[in-house]
Amino acid sequence: MAAALDAAMLQGCETEPAVRSQYDKKADFGAYRTFNFVTPLATDRLGYSTLVTQTLRSAVSEQMQDRGYVLSESADLLVDFSAKLDQKQVLHPAGSYYGYRTGLYSPWTNYSHVYAYNYSEGTVNIDLVDARKKQMVWEGVGIGAVSKEKMRNGERTIADAVATIFARYPFRAGASQPARRGS
Repeated sequence: MAAALDAAMLQGCETEPAVRSQYDKKADFGAYRTFNFVTPLATDRLGYSTLVTQTLRSAVSEQMQDRGYVLSESADLLVDFSAKLDQKQVLHPAGSYYGYRTGLYSPWTNYSHVYAYNYSEGTVNIDLVDARKKQMVWEGVGIGAVSKEKMRNGERTIADAVATIFARYPFRAGASQPARRGS
């Protein structure tokens, strides 16, 4: 029962990644109207463009353009991103329905066992850097469980994760003040 509960909780995590973001409150976001990507991107450290890079680049470009930014060779903002997939395991001690009574109702009072649930956890990190100052002005990170189904639909999964992360980006091109949520 406990393992089923853990699995259900992790399945719930798959729908939306946990997202955190922060921005430099001293940065003049009103001065930013254009963007481009750093070279090499963190996902291309081996000297070639990966399929993940291509998908992330496309998803980030879409989000930036939706906010009014224009892709430019002489950009105000530089974008970098990284992505990784880790194998994780949740261990849950099992006993009676009420875990604290394990020894009371078990024929083996010193016997216990553990349920293990294995899953994949994906992390996407997106950085926006002031191109002139070479200083990060915004960071968004999404972390969540990734099912086999989501891995089979990698492009859609990455695009959805990027959109969820950018939902926390509070600016539009040329705007000095953060937009209100839902605006």
